[in-house]
Amino acid sequence: MFKRLLALLIAAVTLLSFASCTKSKSVVVNEAGAQEVIECPSGNMIGLEKIVIFEDHVVVVLDKQICDDLKYDENEWVGNANNYTLERYLDEEDPKFSVHITNYRSNYSSSIEVIKYKYVATVAFDKIDFKMEDPDKAIKIRGVRIGDFEIEFDEEKIELEYIATGCDIMCFYTQVYDRSAKTWSSVREDRVGCETQPYV
Repeated sequence: MFKRLLALLIAAVTLLSFASCTKSKSVVVNEAGAQEVIECPSGNMIGLEKIVIFEDHVVVVLDKQICDDLKYDENEWVGNANNYTLERYLDEEDPKFSVHITNYRSNYSSSIEVIKYKYVATVAFDKIDFKMEDPDKAIKIRGVRIGDFEIEFDEEKIELEYIATGCDIMCFYTQVYDRSAKTWSSVREDRVGCETQPYV
């Protein structure tokens, strides 16, 4: 009898743990109604976990700790490293994030919040006041800009870019996710002098 009760108790705890784990991932409202959900391992330079595309907005989910610990800091050459964080946008009514859409121009509004230790950034675009550049071509969302992070994506890959600036150089950091292989490349670094000459 005791073994049976113990087994039932363990099963109940396991189910509760699973339910809470599943719930912790649910940080995007109405994700089931999205046009596309792009997921990737968060082990990348900005902690990107998910891009959720809706008809009139895009939601980006990033691991807060990885994002806050960004080691490719914009101030590293002026002795003030490791100060970059998306937290600086939390109090802004519209942090001016944007969406890259082919064949489409519109106004954007954006917001960011922290939910369950994740940055959840939303960029909405106006479906009423939009302008198609070519009526014969399709509209396609191909990327977002969240703060200083550029995130480009298509059917094959996701590409991240972050530009760090110092006193006399710019450093471009890029990382690519292969969606079929489900792997991140190593981070590529390209330094450029302030007069667009290669930095030596």
